Parts: sequence; C-alpha cells; structure tokens
Amino acid sequence: MAAFYYLNAAKAGDLDAAYNYACTLHSEAKETTSCPSHLSTLSFEPSTTVGPLALMIDAIKWYKKAAEMGYAQASYNLGLCYATGERVEKNIKKAAVWYMKAAKKGHMSAQYNLALCYDMQKQHEEAARWYTRSAAQGHKRANQNLSIMYQQSVVSSVYKCVSFHRAESIHIASSSLRAATSISNTSN
Repeated sequence: MAAFYYLNAAKAGDLDAAYNYACTLHSEAKETTSCPSHLSTLSFEPSTTVGPLALMIDAIKWYKKAAEMGYAQASYNLGLCYATGERVEKNIKKAAVWYMKAAKKGHMSAQYNLALCYDMQKQHEEAARWYTRSAAQGHKRANQNLSIMYQQSVVSSVYKCVSFHRAESIHIASSSLRAATSISNTSN
C-alpha cells in the first residue's frame, strides 16, 4: 500500500517519495518472479507487462528522476545497478557516471565505487583522488586501497601523505582507546 502513496507523491514532484518508490520497486523486483498483488493495480510505464523486469525498469526510471532532482542515494543506487548488471545491462561507464553524480555530493560509498571504476581503468591518480575523499569520511577499504597504491608506487606522494596521516590518526586513536580501557580496567 505504501507504494501507491509513494507513486502519487512522486508524480507530484516529491523527491523523497520518488526515491522511496524506486526502492520499493527495486526491492520487489529482487524478491519476486511475478508481480506482487499489492502492485498489480499501479501504472507501470513504459512497461506493458508487470513482473520483475517491469518492476526493475520502473525502479530505474524513478531512481533516475530522483537522481536528476539531486538525490545522491538514488544516483548511487543507479551506479550499483549498472555496475552489477542487476536486471540491466552491466555497464561500468554508466555506473561511473551515476557514481560521479553522487560522489560530487559527498556520498562516501559512491566516492569509493567511483575510485574502483577509475582503478579498473588504470587511471590511478583519479582513483587515488576519490579514494582519498572517501577515506577522509572514514571508509576503511578506501584507505586500504590507497595504502596498496602507495606500496606499489602507482600514485604521487600527495595522496601518500593523506593516507599516512589518516593511518597515523587511526593508530593514535586506537592506542589511546587501549590505554583508556587499560586504565579503566585497573581502577575496577
């Protein structure tokens, strides 16, 4: 029933509703081999049949609408769909376009996935740039990938400094936490 309300609000231009409607369709497309009864009365465009593929086509359509209105998570979800080939043709270039839109809005996981796309294309400086942005927000794998890139000497020292200072900060913080825990345990 929520899908009906999301659809009506989305058609009226509600950004959150457009995104939530796309998520509802996407979820239903993953879970079903035929159309769920509570969605069968909705209008699915441009599809003429209602099933998992039609649901996914409509999910993509509503993700795009939300993304075009500036919803970073919708852009990220589109990137994931194209990167994995989830009921759409797998297309890393399209994935990178959508990841870029979300990454520019500060979406940490989109920044990381965009860096992966650049890394796969051997565009290491650009990959390091996006890994650095993601790592700065706390993405652990981004920091790990930066460290590997430095060890392999595929990026400049500018990014190496960022990674070193981030790693050093993590080391200092974990050392401080261990010390505080040790003091707390001895006082009890």
